[in-house]
Amino acid sequence: MGRFLFFIVRPVLAIMYTAGLGLLIPYLLVLGLPAEVEGRVPSFSLPLLGGAIALIAIAVFATFLLRDSYRQAVRSIALYSFIPGALAGVVFFYGRDTVMRSVAQYGSEVEAFVSLYLDSKIPQIGYLAAAYVVVGIALLWLSRKV
Repeated sequence: MGRFLFFIVRPVLAIMYTAGLGLLIPYLLVLGLPAEVEGRVPSFSLPLLGGAIALIAIAVFATFLLRDSYRQAVRSIALYSFIPGALAGVVFFYGRDTVMRSVAQYGSEVEAFVSLYLDSKIPQIGYLAAAYVVVGIALLWLSRKV
């Protein structure tokens, strides 16, 4: 493949992979909605998961096809994994306060509901951020061994 086309396709694959991993965060949030709200969103959660899996699979497959070696492909995927990990980490550390400030205008009942929900979900986002970083580190290590 020509170098020009490679430099166009590579960022697109990075965006696809990162978007797929990023879609897993709202999927977890939708999955954990309380029973009262859950009846309104189940049709949304499966396409979200399907879209995430499809984006990840296409990006990984195409990366392996386009790179010259498995080592380069695994290294690229490892580096792509750090991006959503870093973003999820930022949401984990700064997201709750920002959300609570925006929700405060809707009244104390909404604020209490959102606070309870975030207290249960923010740790999951933190674990997911840590998982992305661990996957990135593991893939970087694997890229040296392949």
